[in-house]
Amino acid sequence: LTVKSYVDSKIIIDTAGAEKLMGNGDMLYYPVGVPKPVRIQGCYLSDEEIEKVVDFVKTQETSSYSDDIQQEIERVYYNRIGFPNAQNSYGEDVQSCMVIMDYTGRVLGLVGQAGEKLSARCLNIATDSRRQPGSSIKPLSVYSLAVDSNEYTWSYPMVQNYGIMLDGKRWPHNYGGDPGSPTSYKNIQKAIAPSDNTIPAQIVNDLGIDTCYEWLQDTFKFTCLEETDRTYSSMAVGGMTYGVYALEMCAAYTTFGTGGVYYEPYCYYTVTNSSGSQVYLTRNDAGEQVMDTGTAEVMNKMMQTVATESNGTARN
Repeated sequence: LTVKSYVDSKIIIDTAGAEKLMGNGDMLYYPVGVPKPVRIQGCYLSDEEIEKVVDFVKTQETSSYSDDIQQEIERVYYNRIGFPNAQNSYGEDVQSCMVIMDYTGRVLGLVGQAGEKLSARCLNIATDSRRQPGSSIKPLSVYSLAVDSNEYTWSYPMVQNYGIMLDGKRWPHNYGGDPGSPTSYKNIQKAIAPSDNTIPAQIVNDLGIDTCYEWLQDTFKFTCLEETDRTYSSMAVGGMTYGVYALEMCAAYTTFGTGGVYYEPYCYYTVTNSSGSQVYLTRNDAGEQVMDTGTAEVMNKMMQTVATESNGTARN
């Protein structure tokens, strides 16, 4: 595995070194009990050999992706169409990934990085890299739980638009540094559109950090949560220890369009032998009802206000 930067190396193996690999089998070996990775020479497979293996595997399975969708998102990401002209502190262009999934868990298209793909088996941000979700975690960790608990509805109760007391200070503020006010109240629908921070913090304080954490883990099947994510910051505003996977975020959000049924994401239907006479792997079509149908419908409608309300964060 070769990565572009020190940052990518830290994300994947939690230490520097992978950015110095030369390719052609140059690798890091990190066995249990060893304090740091050992650089060794491994078996080398050329891009041509890898392509042949992939082509063979594709003949043995029925892939889920859509050729048209995959080609289009690869075109956009390769050419960085619509991307901001910005760089990180290392002078590297900003990065992104994309996952497109239907409402049965079928992955229709997936891109792991923007720009030219410089090597085989390089970092795929969509599946291999955890990223901070920020405010996109609120509908999953806070609002859907609040509605499903029957303690909150679209319009009631009114929640104080003011931070909670943490370490002797009011936290958090809303966008632009607005602290809210002790006399200001909103329902959750009015808080979703502008992505307020104070309202979800108040709700987490009411429902409990552990309840929100377990809702994320058990309902939406997040595999990437850390025990250190049992905090107000992680649950209310998405400031997590390491972050979440884009693939799991996409699967979680689809539940708002399936009546509350969770489908595990998949990239193939079946895997067979060369003649198709023996099936090695197949997928389970059955989803799991993880929240009330009414909860999913309410969340679906409220999420639309992000684009339709005048102060919605997704309104053009």
